[in-house]
Amino acid sequence: MTNVKLVDVKGAYDVIISLGNWCGPSVNLRERQLRRFSFPLDDFPVLPHQDWTQTYASYKEKMNVRIRRFYEVLNNSRAVLFIRWGEVNPPEAALLHAVLSSFVPGTCNILVLQTMHDIQDVRELDWGIDGICTLQVPIDRPNDEFIWNQAMEGLSLTGYWKG
Repeated sequence: MTNVKLVDVKGAYDVIISLGNWCGPSVNLRERQLRRFSFPLDDFPVLPHQDWTQTYASYKEKMNVRIRRFYEVLNNSRAVLFIRWGEVNPPEAALLHAVLSSFVPGTCNILVLQTMHDIQDVRELDWGIDGICTLQVPIDRPNDEFIWNQAMEGLSLTGYWKG
């Protein structure tokens, strides 16, 4: 699939995974019952008033479990969607897709919500990169339900990984 549009990304996936430096995609997936697992990209070992070394052993074990689960889910899923909020350029997105799709035997798509200054609405941007749909979103509205609804409406889970 080339020139991936938002309409092309909509549909059922075995798993939808949040990527990035902010928990907004993960929170919004959970609110819409589209988040099935916690993966290594979802958690950081920061505890107030504690030295990180005090909790490192338990944190490392939790991360090892999540890393194993991450690879297992990717290697055994027929359709995976990754959602990334933040600044991403086309070469970075293409490299990210190449790496992630190497782990997925089936369909692998990335929905990029590229944050932009000086825009007020959601704009679809065609990078012409296979498997990548990009929406430009206002950087100052990360919690706007309208934006998240527009991005996630029409997404669903197949039930493949249902416990």
